[in-house]
Amino acid sequence: MKTENLIAIFSGIVIPIVLFLLSKDYFGQKFRQKKYLLSKFLENKQKIEHFTTSLEHLLQTNNSPESKIFPNSDITYLEYLNVMKLKYESEYSSLQYSLLKKKKLSKLELQEYIEKLKIQEDSLNKLILNLDLIKAKYS
Repeated sequence: MKTENLIAIFSGIVIPIVLFLLSKDYFGQKFRQKKYLLSKFLENKQKIEHFTTSLEHLLQTNNSPESKIFPNSDITYLEYLNVMKLKYESEYSSLQYSLLKKKKLSKLELQEYIEKLKIQEDSLNKLILNLDLIKAKYS
C-alpha cells in the first residue's frame, strides 16, 4: 500500500511540474542563451584581435604611432592601441572565457551580459570600419 501511495503522489505532483517546466522551456532557453553569450564573446575577441593587428600594421606601415587618433584629442594611435590590448588581455582572456563558461548566470544576468557584448560588438564594428577607411586613404 505504501508503494502505491508514493507512486500516486509522484504521478500526481512531480510529473505535472516537470512537464510544466519542460513546456515553458526553462532549461533549453537558458542553455541557448549561454551558448549564444559564449559565441558572442569569442566573436568580439576575434574582432579585437583583428582590429589591434590591423592598427599595428597601419602604424608600422605609415610610421605614425604618435599621430592623434581623434580630432581635438591628445590621444595618440599608439596609446589607443595599448589601451585596446589591455582591454583585450583583461576582458577577453582565455581565463575570462573559462570563468564565464563555468559561471552559473541567472536569466537576467545572461540578458545583461549579452546586451553589453552587443554594444561592444557595435563599437568594434565602427572602429574596424573607420580603420578600413583610413587604410584605404593611405593605400
